[in-house]
Amino acid sequence: MVGFDDTEVAVMTSPQLTTVRQPLREMGGIALRTALRLAAGEKIESRHFELATELIVRGSSRAAGP
Repeated sequence: MVGFDDTEVAVMTSPQLTTVRQPLREMGGIALRTALRLAAGEKIESRHFELATELIVRGSSRAAGP
Protein backbone atom coordinates (compact mmCIF):
# COMPACT_ATOMS: atom_id res chain seq x y z
CA MET A 1 0.00 0.00 0.00
CA VAL A 2 1.33 3.44 -0.92
CA GLY A 3 0.08 6.88 0.08
CA PHE A 4 0.75 10.33 -1.28
CA ASP A 5 2.02 13.54 0.38
CA ASP A 6 4.11 11.92 3.14
CA THR A 7 2.10 13.41 5.98
CA GLU A 8 3.06 12.84 9.62
CA VAL A 9 0.28 10.26 9.89
CA ALA A 10 2.22 7.95 7.53
CA VAL A 11 4.72 7.10 10.26
CA MET A 12 2.03 6.65 12.91
CA THR A 13 0.39 3.69 11.19
CA SER A 14 1.37 0.09 11.66
CA PRO A 15 3.08 -0.83 9.45
CA GLN A 16 4.36 2.63 8.54
CA LEU A 17 2.97 3.80 5.20
CA THR A 18 5.16 4.06 2.11
CA THR A 19 4.47 7.43 0.50
CA VAL A 20 5.43 9.79 -2.29
CA ARG A 21 6.94 13.01 -0.95
CA GLN A 22 6.31 16.21 -2.90
CA PRO A 23 8.54 19.32 -2.84
CA LEU A 24 5.95 21.47 -1.04
CA ARG A 25 8.23 24.48 -0.47
CA GLU A 26 9.20 24.57 -4.14
CA MET A 27 5.55 24.16 -5.18
CA GLY A 28 4.57 27.08 -2.97
CA GLY A 29 7.34 29.24 -4.40
CA ILE A 30 6.22 28.57 -7.96
CA ALA A 31 2.60 29.31 -7.03
CA LEU A 32 3.56 32.60 -5.38
CA ARG A 33 5.75 33.74 -8.27
CA THR A 34 2.99 32.83 -10.74
CA ALA A 35 0.34 34.73 -8.75
CA LEU A 36 2.59 37.81 -8.49
CA ARG A 37 3.26 37.76 -12.23
CA LEU A 38 -0.46 37.48 -12.99
CA ALA A 39 -1.23 40.33 -10.58
CA ALA A 40 1.38 42.47 -12.36
CA GLY A 41 -0.26 41.73 -15.71
CA GLU A 42 2.69 39.70 -16.96
CA LYS A 43 2.32 36.77 -19.30
CA ILE A 44 3.06 33.35 -17.82
CA GLU A 45 5.53 31.35 -19.89
CA SER A 46 4.15 27.98 -18.88
CA ARG A 47 1.09 26.57 -17.15
CA HIS A 48 2.88 23.28 -16.54
CA PHE A 49 5.69 22.74 -14.06
CA GLU A 50 7.27 19.37 -13.42
CA LEU A 51 9.00 18.88 -10.09
CA ALA A 52 10.82 15.86 -8.73
CA THR A 53 9.11 13.69 -6.13
CA GLU A 54 10.68 11.14 -3.80
CA LEU A 55 9.44 7.66 -2.91
CA ILE A 56 9.71 7.09 0.84
CA VAL A 57 9.70 3.32 1.33
CA ARG A 58 8.37 2.12 4.66
CA GLY A 59 6.84 -1.02 6.07
CA SER A 60 3.65 -1.07 4.00
CA SER A 61 5.58 -2.04 0.87
CA ARG A 62 8.61 -3.93 2.17
CA ALA A 63 8.94 -7.67 2.02
CA ALA A 64 8.26 -9.36 5.34
CA GLY A 65 11.37 -10.20 7.34
CA PRO A 66 12.43 -13.73 8.32
